[in-house]
Amino acid sequence: MKFQFTLEKVLHHKKIQEDVAKKDFTEAQVAVDLELEKKRKMERSIYLSRKKSFDLQRQGGAEAHSLQSIEEYIVLETERIKAQDHQIEIAIEQLEQKREILVQAGKEFKALEKLKEKRFKDFKNKKRKHEAKQLDDIVTMRSKGVVRYGQ
Repeated sequence: MKFQFTLEKVLHHKKIQEDVAKKDFTEAQVAVDLELEKKRKMERSIYLSRKKSFDLQRQGGAEAHSLQSIEEYIVLETERIKAQDHQIEIAIEQLEQKREILVQAGKEFKALEKLKEKRFKDFKNKKRKHEAKQLDDIVTMRSKGVVRYGQ
């Protein structure tokens, strides 16, 4: 008598779904990280531009046109950062959707896994009871004299 879980294919399918959901979630997390890194680079660029602007102002002289170009760059980069913030929000929303899918897939897989464990436990109990019954039958037959060894 061998244990067979009737929903083994469904369990396997749910495991595949969970693995795909993990992969999708990881990809979404990487996308968020990339968007955040783009924003950090933009902010770093503004910081360096402001530092350069400050250095030029300290030096004085005929660098006024450079200061204006730097200021225009900072304004444009600030606008790009606002647009990047929107991209980050979209990426985070997608990440949250992927997280929900992953959580749901995990719940479904774990529920089937618990069902399999419960059925296996029931199977072992039935098998143990069946073996105990067989042993009782053998002992009963011996005591009635049905089974005699050595004759």
